[in-house]
Amino acid sequence: MKASSLRAVTLLAVAPVVVHAQSYELEWSGFDGSTSISTGGLYELHGSIGDPCAGEMSADEFRIDGGFLAVTLPYRSLGTISSFDATAGPARIRLSWSSMVDDSGLTSFVVSRRPLGAVKPSYVQIHEVPYAGPGSYEVLDATALSSEPYQYLVAERYRGGAAIPRATAHATAYGGILPPNTARVGPGGFADITAAIAAGATKRDWVILVQPGTYAPFTIDDKSPTKLRILADGLGLVRIDTSSGAVEIVGRTVGRVVELRGLDIGSSSSSSPAMRIASSRGLVLVDACTIHGAQSNPGLVLDDATSVALQGCVLTGTPGLLASMGSEASIGRGSVDGLELTGSSRVASCAVDSTSHEVEVGSSLTELPGLMPHVDGAAFNSWASPLEMRLESFARGPLVLMISGDQEWRTGSSFEMPVLLSQSALLVIVPAIADAQGHSAMSFVLPKSTALLGIPFPSQFAALDPATTTVRMSNTRTFVILQ
Repeated sequence: MKASSLRAVTLLAVAPVVVHAQSYELEWSGFDGSTSISTGGLYELHGSIGDPCAGEMSADEFRIDGGFLAVTLPYRSLGTISSFDATAGPARIRLSWSSMVDDSGLTSFVVSRRPLGAVKPSYVQIHEVPYAGPGSYEVLDATALSSEPYQYLVAERYRGGAAIPRATAHATAYGGILPPNTARVGPGGFADITAAIAAGATKRDWVILVQPGTYAPFTIDDKSPTKLRILADGLGLVRIDTSSGAVEIVGRTVGRVVELRGLDIGSSSSSSPAMRIASSRGLVLVDACTIHGAQSNPGLVLDDATSVALQGCVLTGTPGLLASMGSEASIGRGSVDGLELTGSSRVASCAVDSTSHEVEVGSSLTELPGLMPHVDGAAFNSWASPLEMRLESFARGPLVLMISGDQEWRTGSSFEMPVLLSQSALLVIVPAIADAQGHSAMSFVLPKSTALLGIPFPSQFAALDPATTTVRMSNTRTFVILQ
């Protein structure tokens, strides 16, 4: 789909959240808030704007309910749980959480679910996982129905049998049939990523959904699809075994886009770098990937590669990142086990844990202090549920969220970190202000239009730091809608 068509579709998609001048009138108002949080024993109550004095108000097709916010937020969770996430897949949902505190009285975690569309539905237990100390836990709900929104609850069971609710999450599984511009790698699809790339050679936009498994390395060149995205489905480890050679992105010209997300790239027996980007001018976006070189080899090598954005990646090797021949890259969050810059290469980084730097004269490393703004959310989303984005920014700082039908690399003195959305197809969604912890969230109800299926929606936001009045760009995150 052309950028102009995508813009029209996008305007339709976000119309429910854009408010224009209307003839509505608010005749009276009041901010009623009880104590922000009340706790006692095993219970925790969060107050919200619109406490019971408002009750229920309705007129025509509109209704507003006052009262308490009836959810348990992972950020405010009691007990040992620090996060709880639900990731949608084809007719299944992955549930994962982290337990950060050792509690000898805890025996297990109880996971339950309920359909969101039912009237006063009750939770039904689907899993119970033994407690094994602090760490990460996950289960798979393999009985989820496609296009059925579910809410999940994780509770902690203590000695004596009491199960204490701790956190909720929700997700909607998508169907197994993919739109024409999307390919599957793994069971029911292509056996390897190379074959999936070749199948989309004539496509402008080509999205490859990779299921958990181990796959051979692949090469992307200028004959590959113009806008190519290789995205792990988020349901398990996607490993690229580089014992037979490196993953290579070579000779991509201006205007072309490659995005890799959620891949584990490397091999302990490899005699080459895990990944190499060379002679490239198009945007290369590497998001939430682990890239590890073996023995005395680098993890990621950039040779004459400009417009490379590394987001939340873990790079290890000797060194973790080697940039040469005038390469240019940005690194936001994540970690780099050794960084070496030669040949007039330039790297800008923010919130990156790096062990060592070697910067040759003529090359430059710009390390920005403070927070790296971040937008997060599942790569693949069902059209039966709202598209949700979680944003982390400067505390009480203004931000502006944008989406685009295309991507490019653009830097400038008026903002920190590169702009990765194309101005030619840019749509400003809505300005917002982060809360006192720097958190905010946005949700968009999309129409059930087949024109949206499989279309990538890259998003990014500009964040103003109130302390310095500088504008810093966030990472970019691509969302794909499936049926």
